[in-house]
Amino acid sequence: MEKSIESIWKEGFSQQDTLLAPKLNNLYSKKSIHFIDRFTRMFKINLVAIGIFAGILWIASLVAGIPWVGAYLSLLFLSLVAFGKPELDKLAQIDKTQSSFHYLVEFDSWLKGIIRLYTKIYKVFYPLFFLGLVGAVWVSGLGTVMLEKIIQKFPGIYLYQGVPVVWGATVVVMTVLLFIFGGKIYQLDMKLTYGNALRKLDEMLADIAELRS
Repeated sequence: MEKSIESIWKEGFSQQDTLLAPKLNNLYSKKSIHFIDRFTRMFKINLVAIGIFAGILWIASLVAGIPWVGAYLSLLFLSLVAFGKPELDKLAQIDKTQSSFHYLVEFDSWLKGIIRLYTKIYKVFYPLFFLGLVGAVWVSGLGTVMLEKIIQKFPGIYLYQGVPVVWGATVVVMTVLLFIFGGKIYQLDMKLTYGNALRKLDEMLADIAELRS
């Protein structure tokens, strides 16, 4: 029996889908690899920039005559690099030969893991960094000048061990607030820095999942 026009049309569309599927898979495979390679470069550049900043901070502290505070702050930033380097190595180990969907799923899992890790790290990093800045101001000549001016302007201000109590209370409150909201601050920074990349990742995962269904 001759084929009906309807069956011919259905067969034509079926053949077209069969030809189109490998092309789409290949396209998404290339997009996935390109996307993750680009994100890897961004992450690597970020780690290098933090390491360079730690070195500059150390040199600046030597010039300012506060080497111990500078060493403390530099080590804080280098700790971020120390935590990030193993995670970068894990990212490089993701198998690029697997399907684009599984490749992106593994990357998404890695990304969520590192966000959880750094959220915990920055809860501690921000308060410690703030205390380091306070220490830098205090041991430098700037702290002495500020204290003298405040005492001249407010001669009745209450001091404890030569430090205005208001200053001490403010430092304590700020440290506690940074510990509480440090993770949120980091996540906001992530959205500002990698927001577009994160949205593209969600879009690609949704598109590939729809193609697979």
